[in-house]
Parts: sequence; C-alpha cells; structure tokens
Amino acid sequence: MNRHSISAFSAVLAVCLVIAPGLSAWTPGTGSPAAATGFVVNPMDRTDVLAFYNTVYQASANYEANMAWTGNVGGGVAGTTSVAFKEDVRRRINFYRALSEQPADITLDATKCAKDQEAVLMFARNGQLSHFPPASWIYYTANASEAAVPATSHWVITDQVRWMPTCGMTGWATSS
Repeated sequence: MNRHSISAFSAVLAVCLVIAPGLSAWTPGTGSPAAATGFVVNPMDRTDVLAFYNTVYQASANYEANMAWTGNVGGGVAGTTSVAFKEDVRRRINFYRALSEQPADITLDATKCAKDQEAVLMFARNGQLSHFPPASWIYYTANASEAAVPATSHWVITDQVRWMPTCGMTGWATSS
C-alpha cells in the first residue's frame, strides 16, 4: 500500500467510527444483547473478545436488581427468582462457555430450579454449605438434600449472592 492508500483507508475507518460508534466486531446470534444462548466468539481475536464482553457480559451487569427473590429465610419460604435473573445467570455461564469454545446452550429445568431454591434456603438458614446435609438441619427436605448432592448441584458462589442456584442447568458437560 502506498501512502495515499493508507491515508484513504484511515479516513474511511475514521468516518466509520464516527458514524457508527455502536457497531462492534461481535453480535449475539439473535442480534440482541439480551440473548442468553447461541454465542460464538473467537477467543484468539482481542477485538472480538472485547466486543463480546461489552455486549454479552455487560448485558447482565445489573443481575442483583433483577433477582426479585420471593422467598424468606426466617419464614422458611424457598421462593423463586425472576425470569430476568435466570436469564442473566444463563447469559453469564454461556458467556464463559463460548470463550472456552464450548457450546453456549445451557438451559434451565424448572423442577430442578425449585429444588435448588430449597437447598439455598436450607444453606442460608444453617449458615453453611454441604453436599450431604444432615436431616437435623433447619428446613431440611428431600428436595433440598437431592439438590445438594455433587452430581446434581450447580452452585455459583459470588461476593454478592452467597448461594445462587443455577437451576439444574443442562448442557453443562464439556464437549470432547
């Protein structure tokens, strides 16, 4: 490329950045930052990863406000969380799966989600986690005990939400 070609290319690039600052190198499969599955990203392309982070990861940055938990630890009510919160959880897990080049297709199971909520209630009330909680624990139920077993439990522990169930996500196994 000669100096004139480089100048012309730079001018076109600058115009594109000014006219279309919202365009990025990556968009979710549905074209919506609210998508929670179907992501594909090239982890070796810094621009792609940055756009992916700014679009997908940041789309669930407000997860605490979306939680809308309906339970009550003192009253023994496991409750549930909002659909928006569950989608935030799916989006975040699928974000990491896509970055590791795994299928970003995690789904939720409503029955397992309810059992997970019972386990979270039991953990919160007793102030500890256990894969094999004793039957003497407050709010112990067969469902809570089942959800706590390592083969069935999927827990995300964060600084904001101490025990956040991932609602029996399927598709968790890695591809080989």
